[in-house]
Amino acid sequence: MSQPILVVDAAPQQGTVVLCDNGRQLARVALRTTIPADLLARASLVVHRFPHGPATEPEVTSAPDRAAAVAAGAWEPADTAARWALWEQLAAATPARRQVAVYDDHWFRGLPTVERSYGLPAEFCAQTGLTRSGRHGALHRQATALADGGRVLSVLIDFECSVAAAVDGQPRYCSGGATACEGVPGLCSSGDVDPAAVLFLVDRLGWSLDAIEAALQQRGGLQGVSRGIASLDELLQSDAPDARLAVDLLLHRLRRAIGSAAAVLDGFDAVLWSGSAAALAPALLDRLVAPLGYLGLPDQVRWGHSQLDLITATAQAALPVVASVSPANRW
Repeated sequence: MSQPILVVDAAPQQGTVVLCDNGRQLARVALRTTIPADLLARASLVVHRFPHGPATEPEVTSAPDRAAAVAAGAWEPADTAARWALWEQLAAATPARRQVAVYDDHWFRGLPTVERSYGLPAEFCAQTGLTRSGRHGALHRQATALADGGRVLSVLIDFECSVAAAVDGQPRYCSGGATACEGVPGLCSSGDVDPAAVLFLVDRLGWSLDAIEAALQQRGGLQGVSRGIASLDELLQSDAPDARLAVDLLLHRLRRAIGSAAAVLDGFDAVLWSGSAAALAPALLDRLVAPLGYLGLPDQVRWGHSQLDLITATAQAALPVVASVSPANRW
């Protein structure tokens, strides 16, 4: 009989720890300063979600090159530091416990060069390594694989949100960029913002970089627009004008991303919807799709709900490594 695995998403604002067994979530708690000992004791190994990984490593590894991984996550230093700090905390406390890293951007390395590129001076991008690395690749890879090839759209609505598209399993479009500040707004992250506005805040208004980072990544997104509502189910149940605006903004930005993906792929053969919203509010899909009739949604396109969210997708990605742990080595 298999033992559960513990999946850790150590995002500074939405840290989560989930005990999973064969795709089922047995327990889910918010991550505070450390992993609860009772959950850790039940797990055969610990799987960590990392948004960025080195180009030289596979999607899943039990022997990550920490220095290379930290360099890959340099565009989100606070997020990267929080995730590696937890890895090192566990390694120091229980050296024999096996840990696995899942790199979220691995699948998006297959994007066309034009999709990964920014409109910046070539020498700047070459010197800094700045590229559109995408968001939530493990989830979108698994979601698009549920379709029988063709042009597939994957829409994630969770505490982080993104849209991706693939042709015959190969990524062709992503809404996310080098950080969580590009793309569709999340619960705390801003999504697309004119970068010149940030320069204005620094140069003309004297805002500190810490204050701007907090506005973009900690107090922004749907929580910022709604003036403090930090969960999607509460937003959907609220009649407050700011809450309604936050939901409308989310749907608008998702439609904009879907339209962009449709332009890149020249339409879709299937659409998959993932994340906690699939369980919380199926009617949200109807609101999202209703204005997209010009794309053939939903009548001419097959669409369905995926049971994936960011945690279960991370667990699924790690399953080959989990299977390689012999019973003698299980905890």
